[in-house]
Amino acid sequence: MSKIRVKKFGPINEGYIEDSGFLEIKKVTVFIGNQGTGKSTIAKLISTFKYLEKALNKGFVTLTNFKRGNIFKNKYCRYFRIDTYFREGTEIEFVGSLFHFSYSGQKLKVAKTGTEDSYIQPKIMYIPSERNFLSIINRPEMLVGLPRPIYDFLDELYKAQQDIADTTEAINVPIGSLKYRYDKKKKVNYISGPDFEIALLDASSGIQSALPLFLVSKHLQSAVNKEADNSINEISVEEKAQIRKYWLDILGENKLGNEYIESFIQYTISRNKSRTNKIFINIVEELEQNLFPDSQRAMLYQLLEFNNDKVGNELILTTHSPYVINYLTVAIKAMEVSKILGPVAPTELTEKLFSIVPEKSFVSFEDVAIYEASTDGSIHKLAFEYGIPSDNNYLNTSLGEFNKIFSELIEIEDQYENRLL
Repeated sequence: MSKIRVKKFGPINEGYIEDSGFLEIKKVTVFIGNQGTGKSTIAKLISTFKYLEKALNKGFVTLTNFKRGNIFKNKYCRYFRIDTYFREGTEIEFVGSLFHFSYSGQKLKVAKTGTEDSYIQPKIMYIPSERNFLSIINRPEMLVGLPRPIYDFLDELYKAQQDIADTTEAINVPIGSLKYRYDKKKKVNYISGPDFEIALLDASSGIQSALPLFLVSKHLQSAVNKEADNSINEISVEEKAQIRKYWLDILGENKLGNEYIESFIQYTISRNKSRTNKIFINIVEELEQNLFPDSQRAMLYQLLEFNNDKVGNELILTTHSPYVINYLTVAIKAMEVSKILGPVAPTELTEKLFSIVPEKSFVSFEDVAIYEASTDGSIHKLAFEYGIPSDNNYLNTSLGEFNKIFSELIEIEDQYENRLL
């Protein structure tokens, strides 16, 4: 299990204080809090270190690369546009299953702490909150100046669309009774119901946000399963380019013939083909974006189902929605109830349980961590009471504040009416 410690970075000041400052990254990890408190900042750092660990293992970068200036800040953090978040006293530490990264004093130290046998290579996907605009802009890949994560997400979305275009029927979408299909010739996404079909461009903002999230998550989970089964064994164009640059930096383009350099490139490719992605790390910003509470529940349970598909998968969420936390609590409680019922439970009780929460979406409380980021730059871990998350958190407090305000308005109204009597 990996963990991260962050101090004085962007909106984060002291960060998490307990457990020596380390936040555990569990099977399901959720970050809640107000805007600008550091939820996405931590998620982006986790994604960055997960990628670096994978790249080091595959040989795309070496430990000596980190001695060349501040490459961690100027290259890898710039990918997420958090390279400006560094300040005096910044400390970042990430402990993975294979490498230990420690940043302080404007330097990143990297030490190998595990063995390759203990490392399970992941497919890492960061799904940005800006995903909804991809559905309404014609050829968004032609736009210049977008953050790199959007282009990478768009690339995976195209792959998902191509896979679906090759199927004969529309696929079910976990929202209402909707279906989705992609017309490869027209390059148009379609959403349909029992008696209608419209272009995604004309659909609601919630559908435009949720559908790309669903398609990419579904596609990547399926792709990881195929890789783990060794039914596919390909290296992407981007990975090939990284390998080429790696050897050119070492050997020099003009020192040796192209054929000699090409032999090193092909050797590295063949070596890495055996290192397939075997788990899926899905990092999602604001899954609730523009969605009605029922749709938030359906999308959450779908992501949990993808996450439960393989041991070692991880789902990392940032959210402003109290419904996401509450429905996650229900999924945790459903797991506890299923254990109480046992394998010989009455059929009607089991069916009723599965109608509330799909069995494939159950999650154990031991596999969940929820962290709350505050406006003062601190981070706190949400306590679990009787196996479920405490409702004493920022999101539920906000709902309570609404009730308080409404009660005060009723009180003013009553006082005025009493004066008239």
